[in-house]
Amino acid sequence: IKNEIAFLGIGGSLPCPGHTPNEATEDELGAWLDEAVAGLDPAIPLIMVSHQPPWGTLVDKILNGAHTGSLAIRDFILKKQPLICFSGHVHEGRGVDSLGKTKLINPGPLREGRYAYAEIENQPVGKPVDVKIKVLRVKTFF
Repeated sequence: IKNEIAFLGIGGSLPCPGHTPNEATEDELGAWLDEAVAGLDPAIPLIMVSHQPPWGTLVDKILNGAHTGSLAIRDFILKKQPLICFSGHVHEGRGVDSLGKTKLINPGPLREGRYAYAEIENQPVGKPVDVKIKVLRVKTFF
């Protein structure tokens, strides 16, 4: 299984004030995640990309300090321990954190030129990955 990495992506978010598109319940998010990894060899390292961040972490905090992430995504991460979970949705939740052995990263809004970066080479399952938030030198959008 050397040099194999599985990628899992999940869009949507929990219901928000103002009703954003693609809202889902915790049960729906959990079911989609379980379905996505059904049959996946657990020996293959997993990278997760989730619009909604996991609950109770630095990457899901809003300005008043409240957590707005997903419990289903948190439970999935604790159970499956992907190498990294890249997330967004909570613009003020910019930062790097960990959940078990999983590195969490929310670069904040792209309109500020921010993006997440990780370099993975021969990464064994369960070993933490170094991740960084970088800023584009030239912004050509927004």
